[in-house]
Amino acid sequence: MIHATIIKSGYEPFYFKPLPDQRETIQADDKASLFALFFREYANRYKYCNSVSYKLADPDLHEGYADWLSDINNYADNGGDMS
Repeated sequence: MIHATIIKSGYEPFYFKPLPDQRETIQADDKASLFALFFREYANRYKYCNSVSYKLADPDLHEGYADWLSDINNYADNGGDMS
């Protein structure tokens, strides 16, 4: 099992006040599964929500995620908008 800490950043949409960052831990069997989970449940799900964003806390995992996401097959297989 591999786990990662993700950081949720956001702001109050009506008052434009920043909200405190929240940390959450996610886990999966391997890195590819972890990146797929992060993409489906956090990054892709909230991509059009301007008041919320998620990122991986570990810079090395973030770099690995960017490489994983650059593969169009990973993007498409996990619900990325292909239109």
